[in-house]
Amino acid sequence: MSSSSTSSASNNGIPSRSSSSAIVVSKVSGCHVLKIDGYSHTKEMLSQGDCSRSCTFRVGTHSWYLEYYPNGRSLHNASDHIAICLVRDDDDGGDLGYGGAAREQMTARFHLLDHHAGKPVPGHTRGVTSPLLSGKVWACSNLVTRKELEEHVLDGDCFAIRCDITIVKVPRRAAPAPAVVVDVP
Repeated sequence: MSSSSTSSASNNGIPSRSSSSAIVVSKVSGCHVLKIDGYSHTKEMLSQGDCSRSCTFRVGTHSWYLEYYPNGRSLHNASDHIAICLVRDDDDGGDLGYGGAAREQMTARFHLLDHHAGKPVPGHTRGVTSPLLSGKVWACSNLVTRKELEEHVLDGDCFAIRCDITIVKVPRRAAPAPAVVVDVP
């Protein structure tokens, strides 16, 4: 889309024209902190591949939840680590734009938090960027080993993980407001 205006100033009797347009990219961000209180009990009660789920939360126009796997997600995927998965919990039925491309791009960053300061523990941040499709799961299977968590991070059998989500919509065309035409004497 474009807008144009005609000025009364002319060059050899031909009106001069100008036009403009814009490419607009919109972005929304949010985060969710999942606190695990009673880690040792979750490790005993949930087998490998079994998870406990966070409450649903919203970032942008989408609903999400986190899955926590205290004994790992699978035998073949970092089974000595805890695993965290981000799951999109809505289906707006319109994920794809022209040509089958996703209309939104999502970046998720998972941070193991220091219990006292609430800041990310150095070396324990992982991220992923991908097209945002409904029903998709983004897994973080190597945030921290159970041994390191138990020996260095746990405080009173508790720890927390923060998930930061940023969603960027595919650029769209936009026309600015029409220019004001001023007659030049």
